[in-house]
Amino acid sequence: MTFSIAAHDAETGAFGVAVTTKFFGVGSLCPFVEAGVGAVATQAFVNPTFGPRGLRLLAEGRSPQEVVDTLLAGDDGREHRQLHIVDRQGRVAVWIRVDDHPDPVVELRRLFEESKREYLPFKQFLPTRSRPAGIYDRTLIDRIIKEQAEHDQARKNGS
Repeated sequence: MTFSIAAHDAETGAFGVAVTTKFFGVGSLCPFVEAGVGAVATQAFVNPTFGPRGLRLLAEGRSPQEVVDTLLAGDDGREHRQLHIVDRQGRVAVWIRVDDHPDPVVELRRLFEESKREYLPFKQFLPTRSRPAGIYDRTLIDRIIKEQAEHDQARKNGS
């Protein structure tokens, strides 16, 4: 299974894409980001043209939904693709394979809530206006990683 997310930080203007999967080389196919323009994440049966084309369309001023519609129009593989787009205004559009998710928005919200609950401790390391470099105290990072691993193991064991 592959999970990806495209995000925009309204406070800093930064964009990011994260992806986790068992497939090698996903970093060259899934995440596409351009400063001041937006972010595109494409997965499942990837169409590697979606990233560059999507960013070009965003740069031309198209909305994320217009970009999704344009990219999927005439794409014979659209039922097997997943696509997440966010623009510089924080607007988003999503296409998720309908064969996997009868209600993609509900599934995205569920995944988002799960990711917040599971990975919130790592947020404290990210750069902020007050800490532009983030936190690089290896002792603190190691402690939080250990606590996360213990939490994961306890959850697997049903405690």
